[in-house]
Amino acid sequence: MKDYFKDTSNLISFGLALVPAILLFVFAPTKKVPYAIFAILVLLCMLSLWIAFKSRLDLHDATSLPTMVPVAFSQGRYLCSPRGILVVDSVVQFFSVSDQIETPACYGYVETIGHHGYAQIVPINSGDDKLPVALSQIIIRPLLLSKDQLYLIPSNPQEVNHE
Repeated sequence: MKDYFKDTSNLISFGLALVPAILLFVFAPTKKVPYAIFAILVLLCMLSLWIAFKSRLDLHDATSLPTMVPVAFSQGRYLCSPRGILVVDSVVQFFSVSDQIETPACYGYVETIGHHGYAQIVPINSGDDKLPVALSQIIIRPLLLSKDQLYLIPSNPQEVNHE
């Protein structure tokens, strides 16, 4: 919350919104507001909204996709902490990490979230050579799909056409 008040765009937005509030307070409700002052107030309000919207977009662009690292592999399922972003039947994508380069390996879906709080993720359409053996070399990212929409994804994550 402290960062919100220290952000310059929020302070500018607050200041721009404060000016019209003070000017409208100066004029009594029975008086007519000159057109020039009204136009300036509308312009300042629009500028304030634009700055707030732009700062929100900049903040949104700065955040990265949430990643999870599996903690265990058992019976063909990876266990990882869902961090509140995974639900049952949600689709995830596995990446193998080598020398800080992430390579898409395969897809999977969340089979269940156990009482201990770990999500059990089943990899699908994966070859034995795609996922590394070491759990520290695997990261998992959620996708905006459910298990029922698995037909939408390609059989090989590296075949995606980026046109």
